[in-house]
Amino acid sequence: MNTGVEAIGHTLATAAEQGLTVDELGALVSEHVGSLVAHDGYLLVGMDPVFGTGAFLTRRHGYGVTTSRRMEALEVGNPCRFQRLAAAACPVGVLGTAAPDSAVTARHDVPDYRRLMAAEGVGGEMRVALTSHSTAWGALVLLRAGGGTGFNRTDIGHARRLAPALTAGVRRFAASGPPRPSDDDLPPAVLVIGPDGTVVRATASAHRWIERFPTPDTGDGLAPPLWHLQLRARHGRPAHARLPTSRGWIALEAQPLHGGPEGEVVVTIQPARAATLLDAVAAWHGLTPKEKAVAQQAVRGLPVKRIARHLDLSAHTVNDHLKAIYRKIAVNSRDELAAMLV
Repeated sequence: MNTGVEAIGHTLATAAEQGLTVDELGALVSEHVGSLVAHDGYLLVGMDPVFGTGAFLTRRHGYGVTTSRRMEALEVGNPCRFQRLAAAACPVGVLGTAAPDSAVTARHDVPDYRRLMAAEGVGGEMRVALTSHSTAWGALVLLRAGGGTGFNRTDIGHARRLAPALTAGVRRFAASGPPRPSDDDLPPAVLVIGPDGTVVRATASAHRWIERFPTPDTGDGLAPPLWHLQLRARHGRPAHARLPTSRGWIALEAQPLHGGPEGEVVVTIQPARAATLLDAVAAWHGLTPKEKAVAQQAVRGLPVKRIARHLDLSAHTVNDHLKAIYRKIAVNSRDELAAMLV
């Protein structure tokens, strides 16, 4: 078993740096996890570690868009929702039909949710929260068709042991792209989304920005990052997201629109600003608090001696932190670091 977990961890660590698409990453995760935990469908999500919003998503043989959005409305009362799993000793929960020996899990009956599962031909759902040091990095959902064998205690044990390797793989994937704002020359986009989740109005550049999203557009409704963001705005929660693309990071923000029809939400899309992007880069690349503080000062163009005085450090320590930052972010100098984040 340990050998299998180590093999998956090694595969994901190396694959994350090979320019995979989000769909290719999901297929790879499913293939290797499937050798230990059989499943018929999956959904893999990468989270923005600062804002707690989705950064990318991929799925196969999962729930339809309409069903997924109905399920989201039931999450508040769901004992297996990811916020609870992320804070639990065991980050794995099971919903729906379960094998008799799976009573050790966080399995609960959620009748409305189970009816939606059954309507989609799903008998069992396993959820794995991908967390590290109290930070949510992503989530994996595995599905089994109705009428089959439910997830059992052995499956849950495998998933629990796989969680750290999966978390590391998702982090490596997000950090493999260029840690800089998008260099697209598109003008910022604005979309107005109605109460039913459809785009009411949009600027000319909106569609082209959406094409840059790492999450594939399913063509059957609002793109997943937009859907989740406008939903958070409607519930009064912070609605910001940063998405990694092949040309750098883009930023999304949603807020209720005042002065127009009730229930409309406005979303803006543009290259991520350096000030907010550094928070995400520091998290994805594992910078320590001191390294992040040094990076913030270095991006402002301060010389080493001033950084040292400002942070009450020695110049030697500042240089050591800079070397660690360069290694983690894969840059060669302060100028290169600053150029990426300007």
